[in-house]
Amino acid sequence: MKFVKYTAILTLFIIGSSQNINGAPISNHSSADHSDLDLLKIYDRELWSGPDGWSAEQWRWKKTLKWGKNCDYVADIETYEIDSKYRLITVQCVPGSYQPTYYVYIFDRHSKDNKQLLLGTTQNTDDPKEISGKINYNPSNQQLSILTLSRGLGDCGIFRTFGFKSGEDIEESEFKLVESRARDCVNHSVDIEQLPSEIFDYPSWPLIN
Repeated sequence: MKFVKYTAILTLFIIGSSQNINGAPISNHSSADHSDLDLLKIYDRELWSGPDGWSAEQWRWKKTLKWGKNCDYVADIETYEIDSKYRLITVQCVPGSYQPTYYVYIFDRHSKDNKQLLLGTTQNTDDPKEISGKINYNPSNQQLSILTLSRGLGDCGIFRTFGFKSGEDIEESEFKLVESRARDCVNHSVDIEQLPSEIFDYPSWPLIN
C-alpha cells in the first residue's frame, strides 16, 4: 500500500512540475533542439530580451519563419489579417535610436508557407530584407505604409505606400509599390516647435513617382 501511495505522490509531482499555476503546459525551450535555427546565442542579456526572454508565440514564429539571428535581439511579433488566406507578419529586430528595423513576411494560413518581403531601401541598408522605419498596415484597403526617416528630427526621409496583390499562391502574392513621397533634409533656422506642421504630414510630402 505504501508503494502505491508513494507512486501516486510522485506521479502528481511530475505532472504538477510540467504545468504552471493555471494548469497550462510549460514550454522548456532552453532544452529543446534548435539546431535547425540560426539562433542568437551571444548577446548582452541586460540590454536585450533575446531568445532567453521569448514567449511561446515568439518561438513558434521563429520556427515557422526561420528568420536570421540578426533579428533575435527583440523579435516582437505583430500579425495582421490580409484576407481569408494570407496574413502579414512583422518582426521587430531592434528598436534603433529613432526608428526600428523589421523583417516582414506574408504567411499563407492554409499551406503554412511564407515569403519574406524585400522592401528595404538602399538609403538605409544594403540588405533589402531589413526594413527600417515605422510600419503601418490598413486592412480596409490592404495597404502597407513605411515611413523611413533620414534623421531623428523626423522632418525628412521617404514615405512609401504598397498595395496587396493576391496571386494563385504565395510566390505570386506581393505588396506592390503604389507611390513614394520624400522630403530632403535641410538646416532649419527655427526651433522644431516652430516648424510648419506640414513638414511632419508624411502622406503629403512631395510625390517622387
